[in-house]
Amino acid sequence: MAGPLGTTVFKVPELGALERQLREKQEAKDEQQRRYREREVQASGGEALYSKNAHKLKAGYGDVAAGAFSAMMKAGIEYEKTGSSESKAEFDKWNQKLNQMVQVGASISGGMLNEYQGFYANKGEGYAATEEQVDAGFSSLMNRKVNWKIENGEMFIESGQGFVPFSSHSMFSDKINPDNSFIIPREAKTGRYVVPTSFIMDRENIGVLSRSSGVDDAYRKLDKQMRFKIESDKNFLEDVAVYAEIKRGHISGKEPISVEMVQQAVRKMQNDDDFNEALQFYSDAIYERVDGIYNQFREEKVDATSADALYTGEDETTQATEAPVYELKIEDTIDQERRVDMTGALNQAPVTMQQNFAVNQSEIQSYIDKYSEGKSPITAQDVIDVSAKYGVPVELILAQGRLESNFGTKGRGARTKNIYNVGNYTAGDTMVKDSAAQKAVSREMTDWVGGLESYAKLLVDDYMPEDGNWSKLLDQEFVNKDGNRYATDEKYEDTLKSLISGIYKLNTEKSVSSQGGSGSGMSDKEYEAWLKSKGL
Repeated sequence: MAGPLGTTVFKVPELGALERQLREKQEAKDEQQRRYREREVQASGGEALYSKNAHKLKAGYGDVAAGAFSAMMKAGIEYEKTGSSESKAEFDKWNQKLNQMVQVGASISGGMLNEYQGFYANKGEGYAATEEQVDAGFSSLMNRKVNWKIENGEMFIESGQGFVPFSSHSMFSDKINPDNSFIIPREAKTGRYVVPTSFIMDRENIGVLSRSSGVDDAYRKLDKQMRFKIESDKNFLEDVAVYAEIKRGHISGKEPISVEMVQQAVRKMQNDDDFNEALQFYSDAIYERVDGIYNQFREEKVDATSADALYTGEDETTQATEAPVYELKIEDTIDQERRVDMTGALNQAPVTMQQNFAVNQSEIQSYIDKYSEGKSPITAQDVIDVSAKYGVPVELILAQGRLESNFGTKGRGARTKNIYNVGNYTAGDTMVKDSAAQKAVSREMTDWVGGLESYAKLLVDDYMPEDGNWSKLLDQEFVNKDGNRYATDEKYEDTLKSLISGIYKLNTEKSVSSQGGSGSGMSDKEYEAWLKSKGL
């Protein structure tokens, strides 16, 4: 017979209490994970970034950013509740989109505000727009409303072609366009040649007037020079293009000329008919003005830099009258003895080949000192005076002085007081130094300044191109009227061009026909392509 049951009692817990304990434990765990996800959402930075920058977002960027923020927060709340991988991916996606929208929008909105404030900081100077136009354009852009929608987890913005993904919309393009920029039209710094009279009175052309046998001869030479210059100077091309647009009535000339106007004028020159018409306009203008200027020049010997030289019957535009006749001034002058007799000087100021090269006396002296180790017997004042007296460009005097003898400190030029080796024949280079044979093919000057003047006179009498364009000696051959080279070195022209390029870096003055690098009608490459297209 079985024994009696034991006395140990097994107490079974109540089922409800157990469930409650398990539930509370799970709830605590869920809450802990929810708080972790909440901190994870906050750590993403999207909400903080938006809150900090929302007030900066203008021109419709605030609209799309608000939409993205709403979508991100919705996904974030879902992720905090559920912790699902799908909601986490959705949140991360919108967080990334919001960051892009805020950063781009804040940057562009700030740029628009800076442009607007810059206009008033400069009191409108240099801009081709009125205060009313600027205010209206800025207000319209700042208050722009943008239509957007979210479909299939993506944001779309309305454009002219319907709705497109926000990242493909022009508002978010990395290229400047009307939807992502506020740019006030700048006043183009048009060249002085927009006034044809200034071309006739240009220093390069004074020689044409003085060497012409009459008005008709002067016109033919000036017309030839004009056609050559348009093939070698893109700034001159711009000025001719703008003059043509004024003649056509497309530019009034009574208000500031914007960079866009200049660019449009230059683009028209791509068309053969417009190009030929522009040339004819300018040629006719030269013909109409050359009679009075030629006679005034011949009879009164008017200096090209004086106000009297501006005789013209034309109704100059506001823009053109603000661009004075090119009076080349000496910058940063220093006190140096004047040793050149200026009696009968052709000009009252030095001459340059490039219009925008500023003659800075101090920098010229520094250039001479650098390549002569401070031992040159000539000074910047000598160079400037000889340039003015004979009409030889400053940069050519400097380049040849450095190349021939380091400004009188090297070689035969130093021993003969003949910086430019005028009459120092190449054959003597290999002869015994200072031998009778070498001296027979050398020319010793009486003094250094006299040697400098002999060089300038030689260039004017024998080497200066008929049309007065000194650049031809470098672009073609440095030969005299008989076809004889100045130097036997076949690379002489290229070397001089290289030296002159370095001389132009002595100062940073920009061309009057361009605007800070972006305002020019065409780049150098575009100009070369244009010449090629015209067979020039």
